[in-house]
Amino acid sequence: GDSMIQHQVPQNITVDMVLKEFNNRYQDILHLELLRIAQDTVYISIPDASYLTHGMGTTGAFAIMTEVTYSLTEVPGIAFVSFDFEEGDHAVPGVYQRSDFDNKL
Repeated sequence: GDSMIQHQVPQNITVDMVLKEFNNRYQDILHLELLRIAQDTVYISIPDASYLTHGMGTTGAFAIMTEVTYSLTEVPGIAFVSFDFEEGDHAVPGVYQRSDFDNKL
């Protein structure tokens, strides 16, 4: 969907840039760690996902995962984001792509 706010994406955007931005923005609530990049998938870990999975409600967790997925798939060649964290009430680990979030916001 086009309902997401279109932000200016730098031409030379990298996975590291995206993760750094999120870690700065959400430094009090979560930290994203890059595990690896394989083909078109970024594998990230959220070592302490307690806030994401319990502390912010389903909508908040969903919004962050949506934002991370959309931002990482702005990187050329990246189509999927694999989230690895301990499953909780509000967020489920797994592999996500943009279409998973379309029409759900």
